[in-house]
Amino acid sequence: MELRAETGFYGWLKESKYSIRNICLFSLLIVLLSRLLLFLLFCGYAGVQGDTRTFLQALNIWDAEWYQGITTQGYTWGADYGGGLVNWAFFPLFSLIVRGANFLTGLDINILGFVLNILFQAGALALLMRYVLETRGANMRQAVVLCVLFSLGCYTFYFASYYTESLYLFLFAGGLLFLHRRQYLFAGIFGFFLALTKNTGIVLLLGMLIQLLYDHRKGQHKGKLRDAILGAVLTAAGLVLFMLFLWTRTGDPLAFVHVQSAWEGSIGNPFVTIANGFASGKARQIFFAVCALAGLALCCFLVYKKRYAEAGMAFALLLIPVSVRLQSIPRYIACNALFMLAFTDLLFHINKKWLAITAVIASAALECGLVFLWFGSSTLLW
Repeated sequence: MELRAETGFYGWLKESKYSIRNICLFSLLIVLLSRLLLFLLFCGYAGVQGDTRTFLQALNIWDAEWYQGITTQGYTWGADYGGGLVNWAFFPLFSLIVRGANFLTGLDINILGFVLNILFQAGALALLMRYVLETRGANMRQAVVLCVLFSLGCYTFYFASYYTESLYLFLFAGGLLFLHRRQYLFAGIFGFFLALTKNTGIVLLLGMLIQLLYDHRKGQHKGKLRDAILGAVLTAAGLVLFMLFLWTRTGDPLAFVHVQSAWEGSIGNPFVTIANGFASGKARQIFFAVCALAGLALCCFLVYKKRYAEAGMAFALLLIPVSVRLQSIPRYIACNALFMLAFTDLLFHINKKWLAITAVIASAALECGLVFLWFGSSTLLW
């Protein structure tokens, strides 16, 4: 049975002559399927609730409206942190890309964002499949499960909305792949754009450092130091560029940090934040705290599997946002390559076929419920 499986669908994906083409085709088709299902769910929701919004209007809510504002109007002038919520907390690359596409085509930014996110997500899945094949013993089954979870699993509707999730996943996947190959210069190019997409994009620097130290300990660092330095400089340059822009716009290069005060957030001890979530007595905060602990467990599992660069970045990607607030932690975990890699590692470490199938079905079923909450603007999904 295993041999037939390898020479069937999995064999088609792994066929050396066409593997890249087949992986790209599979990634695009499963993303398109996810959009079709999302649209059908909206039709069902609109029919039941009498919602008169268009599909994209219902999809592009909450932070999507901030990114839309940046696309059309740019960033707010002046660093007044007492004047309410402002858009300096949101990084610019996705809005810039959509604005450029709008300039070239004249199409509505919501349509452009939707189409571009399909391409970014499909590209991300293709890169992640290659990454799994190169780092997980050519395990095509794990690569497919990862792709299904990232296209049909819970919280994946964020990849379709006017958010940075698809672009971030694409750039992070590219950075991971080239980091694994020790092609630090290419990793740095992805890192440059990653640092312009989200504030956590800079964690790729940590991955480079850990990988260099690990290779040095193994005596495998020769000829890589110069490229690693260039890659690190490129990654840092993305963040520095945005800080320089904020300096000219607001007079404060750290406006994206200081603005957290307007969003009712301040930097503190992430473990205290988790404890406070449990102590709050509020179901929403307790749920977020449980998700944060699950994320920590996945980070520890990466350490157990000796994937030190992945583990170091995962810890940073979790603890940085948790140091401010628990809000949105489930999305940060479910939509992040490292945590889902760890999750699929755990599934295949247990090595029960039924468990992986059950996890995929449960995640897809949960996604259907979350989509209905999303269309209803539920604060549970903040």
